[in-house]
Amino acid sequence: MISICGDVHGFYELVVDYSRMAKEAGCVALCQVGDWGMHMREIHAAIVKSNYPHIPVYVIPGNHEYFDSWEGFEETKEVMHNVTFVQRGHIMKVDGLNVLFFGGASSIDKSYQGKNWDWREDIQPKDVERFEKNLLKLEARGEKVD
Repeated sequence: MISICGDVHGFYELVVDYSRMAKEAGCVALCQVGDWGMHMREIHAAIVKSNYPHIPVYVIPGNHEYFDSWEGFEETKEVMHNVTFVQRGHIMKVDGLNVLFFGGASSIDKSYQGKNWDWREDIQPKDVERFEKNLLKLEARGEKVD
């Protein structure tokens, strides 16, 4: 079983709490479906404290992210024990299911964000291309997205 949460907006302790509750409920993974909102320095602070989620957490970018943290890798990137960033358009097995990871949207509060608004919050052509490539690989194995 997979648990889903979203919009933690930098409150890492919520992720730890959610992962504990999900594990207690019998889940084997937690998918955080956007608006993770944590800078890498906050992740490093959690590493120093050895404060890790209780089950694997797969993080999908939403529209409120530190997008520089998402640069430099094509599919997945383990950022700390039990926390893996997953790029938009990636398909991977989680608890025996083929899960499509695809988040992002245009903010309704762009005008309030001003210069802090980041164009990378929107789904990009490279994200769609990644999905199409991964779907073809999946279908070539006779599988589908669950």
